[in-house]
Amino acid sequence: AANKLMDRTKEIEQYIPEKYITEIKGLAAGSGIDYDLILMLNTAATTGWKFFCTSVAVKMQDGKLIRSRSFETSLGQMFKPHILFINQPSQGYAFASVFVPGIVGVFTAMNETGLNFGPHAIIKALTDWKGFPNEILNRQIIENADSVEGVGEILKKAHLSRPRMIMVTDS
Repeated sequence: AANKLMDRTKEIEQYIPEKYITEIKGLAAGSGIDYDLILMLNTAATTGWKFFCTSVAVKMQDGKLIRSRSFETSLGQMFKPHILFINQPSQGYAFASVFVPGIVGVFTAMNETGLNFGPHAIIKALTDWKGFPNEILNRQIIENADSVEGVGEILKKAHLSRPRMIMVTDS
């Protein structure tokens, strides 16, 4: 399975913007972990499958939003422990993300504008994984969108890979 993921990872590397490749190379150099391995981990939700999640979003009477998201899958057990990242990119919006060390992509995040984001697999969807890796596309979204409409604009321009459902809310 790891060889198949690595082969697929190398095929979609071309779709990843250079700024994220540079960041992944920096992680590899700083950690002493092989670049290809870190790249594979950063694209595993796109090149693999069987990621299951549950989301709930409730708007309270006072207008505040409560959001919950889980990551329940046997493959997801590989992605532990989860930690909170606070990222302040040189361009775009600052954001907080919950995921594992070594992953530059995003699964669950909220940016400084109040945009809240969490993707979910569509298990019976087409299995074409060639395109912009979802986890890195998610990062591009949380860094650059300030509204649900802004997310739609980014998605219209992206060479999408495996289909996903995205729960996204804004202020």
